[in-house]
Amino acid sequence: MIVPIQITSRTVAPLTEERDPFSLSPSVAQDRLGAMFQQEQMYCPSRPPECTKKPKLSSVSMFKNLKKKQRQRNTMPWSTSRIFKIDDSCRLKMSEWSYKIVDFLPANREIVAVAFNYIDRFCNRVMIDSEFEYKLLCTTSLYIALKVHNRRTIRATTLSVLSQSEILPEDVLMMECVIMKELSYHLCPPTCSSFIGTFSIFIRQVPLIVKEYAVQRALFLGELSIVESFFSDIPESLVAFSAILNAFEVVGYGQYSTSFLTFIAEMECIFNLKYNSRDIQKIRSKLTSLYQRSAHFDTIFARGNIHHSSFYSKDCRNSGCHEVLTRGVSPNQFIGDISEL
Repeated sequence: MIVPIQITSRTVAPLTEERDPFSLSPSVAQDRLGAMFQQEQMYCPSRPPECTKKPKLSSVSMFKNLKKKQRQRNTMPWSTSRIFKIDDSCRLKMSEWSYKIVDFLPANREIVAVAFNYIDRFCNRVMIDSEFEYKLLCTTSLYIALKVHNRRTIRATTLSVLSQSEILPEDVLMMECVIMKELSYHLCPPTCSSFIGTFSIFIRQVPLIVKEYAVQRALFLGELSIVESFFSDIPESLVAFSAILNAFEVVGYGQYSTSFLTFIAEMECIFNLKYNSRDIQKIRSKLTSLYQRSAHFDTIFARGNIHHSSFYSKDCRNSGCHEVLTRGVSPNQFIGDISEL
């Protein structure tokens, strides 16, 4: 059964208060991308821990204490008859909830990508064997990402209210220490959105309105990539490059346009990103499938069969169609049970 993805795009303030990335020179953008590629290798979820493959004893003991306290409280039915497995339905529910929290604050949606980088890296080091542990991990990761990358954060007590007191404030604060120690305090990963913004500097001879729409669409595809575990071990640069290729083909600047061919040549020459590689084609296909499952696709294209090329027109941008299903959350909109999906 295909689960529709209830995520839609929204324009928010940049993660950092920098100038417009379109105004950067290609030489500065190239230097920035070089640094981001080096960071990407360090922050890749599939990369083993720096010092040893064994997890740190301090963080593991703290995590075990959390498990013991939760079982003693017995605030939720613990299932011993089945083994909990983190699948795409769990990831989908928590990513949708995270986007709603970020939109409600408001904060930049890129923070959700940062939080899920923490989640993927932590899961590759520590075993998660219950729904409570996974919800606590996701909730605390978002809490940390907001504290590090946003001026306005959310209190641990508020997160406890959103979980109907299943997660207590002290659980969040202790889990915060566990996560940061396990990740060696590396909390600033390059995201798909940051790669898209910098890659776009190399796209020339394209009308500004078309370029802005295509970049926004690529950013939305990057947001969608968070909901599937398929993308968790794929470098963000490859996802960003694939999202840009898909977005620009939609607006009519496909593989036969001069600007598109120039962009592909520069990406291959400078950054060794090959347009026709098997990995890129697989990622592009997966992004297309994700978009067709999204609520945004159902709203815009299923009703009236609107053509892709008309989607970036002024009337469509002003119609509010980007915000159909993103209305934020209130304190009475709880996380819920992952198993309900």
